[in-house]
Amino acid sequence: MPSPSLYAPIRAVEEALAKQSAPMQAAFWMVLSAILFSWMGALVRVAAAELHPFELAFFRTVLALPFMMPLIWRRGIAGLRFGQWRGYLARAGFSIIGLMGGFYAVVHLNYADSIALSFTLPLFATVGAAWFLKEDVRLRRWIAVGIGFIGMLVIVRPSSESLNIYSIVAMAAAAAGAGATLTVKKLSRTEPAGAIVANLAIYLTPMTLIFAIPVWIWPTWQTWILLLIIGAIGTAGQIAVTRAYAAADASVVMPFDYLRLPLGAIVGFILFSEYPDIWTFVGAGIIAGSSVYIAYREAKLAREGRR
Repeated sequence: MPSPSLYAPIRAVEEALAKQSAPMQAAFWMVLSAILFSWMGALVRVAAAELHPFELAFFRTVLALPFMMPLIWRRGIAGLRFGQWRGYLARAGFSIIGLMGGFYAVVHLNYADSIALSFTLPLFATVGAAWFLKEDVRLRRWIAVGIGFIGMLVIVRPSSESLNIYSIVAMAAAAAGAGATLTVKKLSRTEPAGAIVANLAIYLTPMTLIFAIPVWIWPTWQTWILLLIIGAIGTAGQIAVTRAYAAADASVVMPFDYLRLPLGAIVGFILFSEYPDIWTFVGAGIIAGSSVYIAYREAKLAREGRR
């Protein structure tokens, strides 16, 4: 549960939005999250001038703990359900690869490119749902996945300089993020949401510390301020995403997430004087279209299943 100081403005916004329709509420929260995450990634890159991405991943995790402590305290040790440690450990393993890989890509790639490649997560998640969760993925969704991966190829263009170790790391981070998403989906069949959220912070803190120690540098006081801002923005962004998906179906919410690309391009230009390639937008558009269609199909099938 977020601290009262952070949650108070969010509660005020929720009350102001209460009279709006559910899709309007979802759109607001997702646009807000896109703005916050666009700036969070850019600030991570600024902080990387002093700190290694692995150390930044550790601080990102540690700074989330204060917001988790009220939840952990309220649920108690028994509420953390350590008996399911294998599932929580698997989720944390995927998350640490996604977090550190994502930070590494943000630091070394053109900022807009790193955002565009992160959009492949729903494609990897669909493939993983079919293979590991044995979900019934039918032909139209497989076609959408194939089209989405064509969009990924448009961005990296294997015969050009765009395909490098950093773009591969970005795609691996997206695949790991998909693994974390699928693990949460499996855990949520038996585990309460509060335990899933709290355990992630508990597991990730020592795991990220192991990778941070070999590259450790004590931050300057200016960087400490930057790290605190990153932690606050990241937590607020996660809250906004949660509110968006609680208000409407994924097929309604997901299109607004792709605003991160034009917003990231603007931020990249302002802070780093970067000009994204036109093919980045073309490829991201293809990925966005296929991902939105996948979300639409999943939502439609879920409604049919409920009926």
